[in-house]
Amino acid sequence: MRPTYYSIHSTYGSLVQTYWDGDCFYPYGWDGFKVDAHLGRWFYVAGHEPKFKQRCSCVTVEYTRKKRNRIGVEEHCQLEEFQQGINVTGLFLSEDWRKGVMEPPPKRWGKNGVYRVEFQDAFHNDNYTQACMGPNYIVADQKPDHSIVIAANMSRLYILARSPYVNDKTIDPRRDF
Repeated sequence: MRPTYYSIHSTYGSLVQTYWDGDCFYPYGWDGFKVDAHLGRWFYVAGHEPKFKQRCSCVTVEYTRKKRNRIGVEEHCQLEEFQQGINVTGLFLSEDWRKGVMEPPPKRWGKNGVYRVEFQDAFHNDNYTQACMGPNYIVADQKPDHSIVIAANMSRLYILARSPYVNDKTIDPRRDF
């Protein structure tokens, strides 16, 4: 099916260009996306909160280069209720984590900044975009200190930053992306 193209608008103006593949909406990946600039440690500073991130006081994600254009993903969550750690039948609980892999989808969904993320434990995979066959991780904007990531059907939006502390301009929805 030939995709149909749309522009999503809000009271702040045009936010993101999207296309429809017959099943789902997909935002365009950012043309200036650079894989090497996206590697390393990031902090989730704003956005949708899926089940993995609930009860977390700090979430970090580490991106590493793998073979064949794949990127390794490892997320860590500092659990709020266990900030000091707690001993439960011999286990010390203070954080949760999940590992996965990002792979570029077929080119029809874009060629820059678009990925399909799958985690090793099916419990952690995104239920919102499992019905969508295309990318579920789309980098809509990338700067040295932060990135904006959107999922298929606009089901999730995250702001990732290199520091856990960002100024208000970074997360202001009225700023020009």
